[in-house]
Amino acid sequence: MRGLVLAIILVAVTSLRAGDEPYWEPYQFKGTEHFKYEIVQQDNEGKQEGWYIIDIKKAGEKYKLYIEGKLGDNEGSMTTTVESVDDISGAILAQMFLNPWLAPLSITLFSNMWATAYAPMLITSGWEVGSKWSHKDEEGNKITVEIPSECKYAGQKGRKILVKKNDKNIYESCIAHGVALPIYVKFIGDEGELYEMKLVEYKD
Repeated sequence: MRGLVLAIILVAVTSLRAGDEPYWEPYQFKGTEHFKYEIVQQDNEGKQEGWYIIDIKKAGEKYKLYIEGKLGDNEGSMTTTVESVDDISGAILAQMFLNPWLAPLSITLFSNMWATAYAPMLITSGWEVGSKWSHKDEEGNKITVEIPSECKYAGQKGRKILVKKNDKNIYESCIAHGVALPIYVKFIGDEGELYEMKLVEYKD
């Protein structure tokens, strides 16, 4: 499981823009959202399926965060209250460290690949369909990032981002304008492990 580097992610991608307006402001919650995702995890131990709910509501001057999920034999739920919408991302991340059943969110919704692979291309080329960028990493692998098409999940229309390593798909996601979290994520690890998360319900 890749480590979490949210601070780097936020610095790298908060300023990503399509034209003069931000296309995606990552993890900038409104404080009234409801997300439900279906998740699939596959590795050498087999295939597991499950779901996660992230629900945020106004509670007076504060915000109530509720997370519930199940993947295979791991399941759980938690509720916490934060002072402002700016504290929601940090609260989710903190719960990931404390609750192993939330760990799959780190490789999907909060993947650090934004910082290392997506940011350079998106900053220089924008979010237009057809944009493409490639480079070689320190190990000599060819990394290609592109926006090949639009995409739609749970009624939210976004743009697909595809990352390839030596022409092999390793990461795919769908980002929707105005939605704080990716609405689709698919990650394929070096050992062939797969994590796929798809938004099936959304309210704001």
